[in-house]
Amino acid sequence: MESLRLVLQKKRIQIASLIFCISLALISVSCDIQQGMTNSLTSFYNGDPSLVRHLKYSKPDSDLIGTRFIVPRPDKLGVRVNLYFPKNTSSSPTPCVFNIHGGSFMEGSADLLDSQSARMSELCEAFVVNIDYCYADDRPIDYSVQEVTDTVLYFFQNAEKYNLDVTRFSVCGYSAGAYYAATAAVKLRKKGVRLFSQVLCYAYIGEIRADFLKMTSSQQSQVAPALFVVCSDDFLSESSLSYKMILDAKGVKTKTVRYSNARHGFIEVNNNEYTLTSAPSSFHQRSPKQQCYAREAETKIALWIRFLK
Repeated sequence: MESLRLVLQKKRIQIASLIFCISLALISVSCDIQQGMTNSLTSFYNGDPSLVRHLKYSKPDSDLIGTRFIVPRPDKLGVRVNLYFPKNTSSSPTPCVFNIHGGSFMEGSADLLDSQSARMSELCEAFVVNIDYCYADDRPIDYSVQEVTDTVLYFFQNAEKYNLDVTRFSVCGYSAGAYYAATAAVKLRKKGVRLFSQVLCYAYIGEIRADFLKMTSSQQSQVAPALFVVCSDDFLSESSLSYKMILDAKGVKTKTVRYSNARHGFIEVNNNEYTLTSAPSSFHQRSPKQQCYAREAETKIALWIRFLK
């Protein structure tokens, strides 16, 4: 009976993953067709709040905990980020964490992780860069991948200006954001930049497995150690563990933190900013119990980032 249950669960994960991949393919086609979105994207970068849609919640500047900044990119639109400086800092270079929100590639925002990014800055004793990447219905997903890698490279190249420790750069992503985090870890390694760690929370993995296996053995073994935060009864969490197995086989250090009763998105949704969106009552992940899991997960993520050897 138990064996049959496992088989059915695997089949359910495979079917759900297939549906998710088909959805992503349709998104990419849609992005190519909707050329008119470029003007809207340009307006958004000029700060037009009317373009905030889906869960693209934007805090008033006066309420924002972080500091708004646009990462400059030659011949490209800059990348919008929010910056968080740890309160207790020494003169020594500071670790850096790149925080990447989820939202099915088409929702969510950096501002929704404002208070969470501030907490992570203190917990990790790190400078946090909260990345506000483009939606997949504005630009292809590969465009946002480049936004993330360019952002990491900018702070890597300007580490002295921000007093950052380039040997302790970590990426931390949630769901779709975890896809960007894991992809950045692979692409940056190919460019000769090795991240200190990667944190992949209930991650969508997609083609990252194939991209990783195309690397040389030397590159594979030096991809950043990975912490997987997973929920039960969540096909993205379960399918992400196949990537963990690949990393393990190639000698990359990994660790899994499992929350049996947590729901997909629990780390993000249990922040006050989500109550200010247009449909806060729709978030079944919000509850005192889920919030407790979220805060515990943040602490475990911080311990991984701070004490990983």
